[in-house]
Amino acid sequence: MEPPSSFAKVVVRPGEVDYDFSKLSQTPVAPLHGLVTRFRFSPAFAPAEGPVLDLPATLGGADAWPVVAASPSGLVLIGREVTVPKEIRRRYATVASFHVNATEAGVKRLRLGFSDEVSVYLNGQILFYGDQHYSFNFPRQEGLIHLDQGSVYLPLKKGDNEIRLVVSEVFGGWGLIAQFLDPSGLEIEP
Repeated sequence: MEPPSSFAKVVVRPGEVDYDFSKLSQTPVAPLHGLVTRFRFSPAFAPAEGPVLDLPATLGGADAWPVVAASPSGLVLIGREVTVPKEIRRRYATVASFHVNATEAGVKRLRLGFSDEVSVYLNGQILFYGDQHYSFNFPRQEGLIHLDQGSVYLPLKKGDNEIRLVVSEVFGGWGLIAQFLDPSGLEIEP
């Protein structure tokens, strides 16, 4: 274990830099194989408590929703992309939509990271609900987003499949990341 560090009499002067930070090179990180890199996001709405069992009809068609690109890590910080109306004070949600064109029918595992809750729909049918909101105790949940928060096994049909992820925000952050463990035979688009 290293001892704590302390500094005294540190002086910072504008224009005096002994190191040229512009010469630092960053190695680009290759995105994870199978990441969903673009989603269409619906307008925000106020869902009921718990799983979103019915998609609101008032959101309009997904083709009119804006396409949002994920960061290189695959994470979308939803709060930066979706405006929440002022009349919605607590607990709001959006639908993240994308399509998967499968060359053949089969089951594919979709790994999910989300905050705070997610309801997963495949072709209009709900298949999964997960709750990862921050909770100090009973049970303790950190509220952090990572790809091991949930997995859903999607029974994809041959051809076009629509996946809708209803992501609800309860407290402290609103985000999403999704990855197909084996994307072979899949074309993923918003």
